[in-house]
Amino acid sequence: PRLPALPAGRSHQMTLTVRESVQEVAPATTIPAMTYNGRVMGPVIHARIGDAMAVHLANRGTMGHSIDFHAGTVAPDRPMRTISPGTSLDYRFTLPRAGVWLYHCSTMPMSSHIASGMFGAVIVEPHDLPSADRQYVLVQSETYLDAANGVEVNADKIAAEMPDLTMF
Repeated sequence: PRLPALPAGRSHQMTLTVRESVQEVAPATTIPAMTYNGRVMGPVIHARIGDAMAVHLANRGTMGHSIDFHAGTVAPDRPMRTISPGTSLDYRFTLPRAGVWLYHCSTMPMSSHIASGMFGAVIVEPHDLPSADRQYVLVQSETYLDAANGVEVNADKIAAEMPDLTMF
């Protein structure tokens, strides 16, 4: 869980590709995952206050998907809108303040998309953060399994806040 090193420069470009695939989330336990860049929990973004982000979202899935960056200061309805399969979206924003922020798919049912793996972390360091030998990031999530292994997450369990697995 090492935090990726701060990238060089103050302007960062990245592509997040949406894909759906069956993934193992515990021994012999699979879910039909919805992913950014092929993994349950997308890549960690590590940056500084004032850095400029240019994110290219490419939907290679079978349904509409989106992205909502809590680190930005823009309402997500237009710039982070749901895009259809086979389309893409470019989103630019500046990181105005330090903190640890969530990003996730905000396409409805949003909680099902997040529980299926469409989330990640943005870590924005303050200007005066003391140096450290190592930095770590720990993210917690849940999944809500249906009775059959490999079936979509169970929306009723999400609503009842009854996860089958808590993952770090």
